[in-house]
Amino acid sequence: MSVVAQPGSYPYVELGLELKGNCAASERGPIATCLADLASVPFLHNRPFEPNLILEDVTIPLFANMHFALVTRWDRVSDIKLPDTDPPVIILRLTPLYKAEADLAGQMGDVKALTFLEGKGMDRADFNRGSILP
Repeated sequence: MSVVAQPGSYPYVELGLELKGNCAASERGPIATCLADLASVPFLHNRPFEPNLILEDVTIPLFANMHFALVTRWDRVSDIKLPDTDPPVIILRLTPLYKAEADLAGQMGDVKALTFLEGKGMDRADFNRGSILP
């Protein structure tokens, strides 16, 4: 993703996805394909990847019941850069969400919503989790 500049305030980014537990080798290919397909979003839909972006109708393998994804800074508050890159490449995190969680992020913003949801017990890397909100 960081080879071609995308529009917006984060021209060079890499998306990361955290998984809790083991991911079988047979599941890694479909996840990689999904992430590669998402790389076209900034260019085909003019929706650059930057913090607080909510993606709809996204189904990431293993997170099959969550059809939304939230793009955030990797650690929520500061930009993490890949080492030794020029121009700088920022690492952003993709967090799969349920609809009610995505709606909350749209209302509160990414940092406040994730802080609230994690305070209620959400582990955003757990692909077996249920929705934190009704």
